[in-house]
Amino acid sequence: ALAVLAAYRAQGIGSRLIGQMLEALRDAGYAQISLAVQQANRAHRLYRRFGFEVIRETPEEFIMVKSLR
Repeated sequence: ALAVLAAYRAQGIGSRLIGQMLEALRDAGYAQISLAVQQANRAHRLYRRFGFEVIRETPEEFIMVKSLR
């Protein structure tokens, strides 16, 4: 799980965390990453900006995937 406290949001912290996570996964040899995010959670827009794509949608959440190659 990844979360940024409300008082620290909109400062680029989430973006930096995701960027570092993706870099670490690439360095470790991972080819792909997937996640699930609630549709009501605005973070799904952030994930899309990082290249995640929705591969499945349920009434409550988006299942997203990103290639690390």
